Amino acid sequence: MRRRGRPRHPDILTPREWEVLALLREGLSNPEIAARIGIGR
Repeated sequence: MRRRGRPRHPDILTPREWEVLALLREGLSNPEIAARIGIGR
């Protein structure tokens, strides 16, 4: 059975990846996430 939530080893993702994942879970689109974290095309 798969566990839900963060993995047992939190270092699997970087802090930035966790930030992006949280924004995805809020329902933001890729362009919205880029604007929120300050990156562009």
